[in-house]
Amino acid sequence: MDIKRVLIADDDAVTRHILRAALEEWNYEVVSCSNGTEALAVLLAPDAPQVAILDWIMPDVSGPEICARVRREGSVPYPIMLLLTIKEGTKNLVEGLAAGADDYLVKPIAPSELQARLQAAWRVVESHDELLSVQHKLESLAARDDLTNAWNRRAVLDILRGEISRAARGTPVAVAMVDVDHFKQVNDQYGHQVGDEVLIEFVRRVGHTIRDYDDLARYGGEEFLIVFPGCDVPCALGLCERVRRCVVETPFDTSAGPIMLSVSIGVAICGGASDSAGPPRDRRGMIQEIIAHADAALYAAKRGGRDRLMVYEDSKHA
Repeated sequence: MDIKRVLIADDDAVTRHILRAALEEWNYEVVSCSNGTEALAVLLAPDAPQVAILDWIMPDVSGPEICARVRREGSVPYPIMLLLTIKEGTKNLVEGLAAGADDYLVKPIAPSELQARLQAAWRVVESHDELLSVQHKLESLAARDDLTNAWNRRAVLDILRGEISRAARGTPVAVAMVDVDHFKQVNDQYGHQVGDEVLIEFVRRVGHTIRDYDDLARYGGEEFLIVFPGCDVPCALGLCERVRRCVVETPFDTSAGPIMLSVSIGVAICGGASDSAGPPRDRRGMIQEIIAHADAALYAAKRGGRDRLMVYEDSKHA
C-alpha cells in the first residue's frame, strides 16, 4: 500500500494542527475534519481513509457515535478507528471500545505514543489487505476450471442468472453450447495429455474470438457454454460462426503433431423478440430452459453432420 491516509476529526483547531504536522512529518496523507458530521461522511464514503483519529467529544456527533455508525453502515474492510480523549478509567475506555473503536489515545498526546499506535494500526490494515487479496484469489480459483482456466459450471450459472434478470427486462441474451467433435477419438488415439492440450488451446482461441464481455465456461468434458449478453439471433449466429471458424480453419498444434478439429454449436435466445410467449417462469426455470434449448440445438447440429451451428426457435430447430 503506497499511500497511507489518516482522518483527523477534532473540533479544536490547535489539536488538528499539531496532529496534522506530526502525521505529515511521518509521511501520512491527512484528511482533516472539524466536526463529527464531516468525519462520518468521509468514513462512509467508498474511498474512506484506512485509519481515523476521532475526538471523543464533539458538539454534533461524538467519536463513539461515529465508530458505531461506521461499524453498522460502512463497507468492509472497516477503517481502524482511534479515539482521542481526556477521559480516564476502565468504564470510559470500555464504552469507547464497545462502540467500535479499535484503540484510544489520552490527551495530552505524547508523539512517540501516537507514532507507535499508528504503526500498530497500519499493521492491522496491511493484514486486512493481505487477507482480502488471498480471499479474492481463492474465490477466483473456485470459479475457474482447473485445466483450461475458463469459468466452471457453477460460475457460469451465476453469470447466466444475472443475464436472465436483464433479459426479463427486455435485453436479450444468447447461450451457445459448444461441443468438440469426435473428441473421444483424440483421447483414444493420442492419449489424455494431448486431449488436455486441445482443450487448453480451444479455450485460448475462443477467448480471443468472442467479445471482451462474453463469458466462456467449461460445462463438462469437451462441452463448453458461452454466454453472449445483449445478443439476438443474428448477433449470435455471427459470433458463433466466428467460433466455429477459429477451430476448424487452423490445426491444433500438440505434442503428437497437428490435429484438425471441428465443433458443433447449439444456440438459444432468451428475452427480446426471439423469446417465445408463455406464462411467467422463475429465474431458475428460465436458466434450465435456455440451457436445455441450447443443448437440443447442439444435438440437432450433431445429427445434421457436425461442424455446424443451429438455433433453437419456438420448439423447433431452425
